[in-house]
Amino acid sequence: MAQRIVDRSSNDRPDWLFNSLQSEYYYFYTGMGSNQDFELARQEAIADIFDQLVEEGTFNVSIHSTLTTSEQSQVIGQNSSVILREDFVHEVSTTGTAKSLSSLSREGIYWEKRRKWFQSEYWCWVLIKRPKSGKAPIIQQGYGSEGLWRSLILPGWGQYYKGERVKGRRLAIGELVTGGIAVLAFYFSDDFSAKAHNDLNYDNRKYYNDISSISYNIGVISSTLAVSLYCYNIFDVITSKGMKRYVQQVQHDVPNELPETEALIVVE
Repeated sequence: MAQRIVDRSSNDRPDWLFNSLQSEYYYFYTGMGSNQDFELARQEAIADIFDQLVEEGTFNVSIHSTLTTSEQSQVIGQNSSVILREDFVHEVSTTGTAKSLSSLSREGIYWEKRRKWFQSEYWCWVLIKRPKSGKAPIIQQGYGSEGLWRSLILPGWGQYYKGERVKGRRLAIGELVTGGIAVLAFYFSDDFSAKAHNDLNYDNRKYYNDISSISYNIGVISSTLAVSLYCYNIFDVITSKGMKRYVQQVQHDVPNELPETEALIVVE
């Protein structure tokens, strides 16, 4: 019996699980770990990344790592928010000397809880980034109006574009189903109403009118649902952040001058 997924951190698997991220300014590393305990699975995923760093020659001998969580407060107008950021600090021992490397930071995490028979196991993937020498990009996230105009044309298309594929498919299917039922219901309502008007038999006319009334009510309910779903689709695509998108705005330090933006690089 194969393992089946009983829980996961998000409905959609992030793209970096399958595609290696390429950037002029960052190295990206993906590690994977599995264990019955989630924290141990996460640590195994991080250890897997450290092994990759050793294999590529970033570190020569052994690595001791610690994970620190720093809390930063950000005040915007009258609203305040707290941002938690995890940083990896690594102590590297080489030929009797030690040095620290604090340039690695966690960029993403995804996990699945899998079950086989009566035993559960966590599978965890971690994405870590390391800046290339002399590079200092600023990571931003944004989609602009691209998602909005797509959802105006077809509900769910904007969500799909922003990486929320399951939600996008559900909205599109829901809109097509409710809209389709509404069109058919109004069609049958008009059709049976015409039959009732043309039939001279009282029983037949009553039967046709009853069917026409029921079809009309179904059409009203379905069209109301379709309109409500369309409005929710617009509200959601505007307010939802979507999956993380790697937009790198490059800045170079210029002595005694403000940082100068040189280029905008998008890595999806």
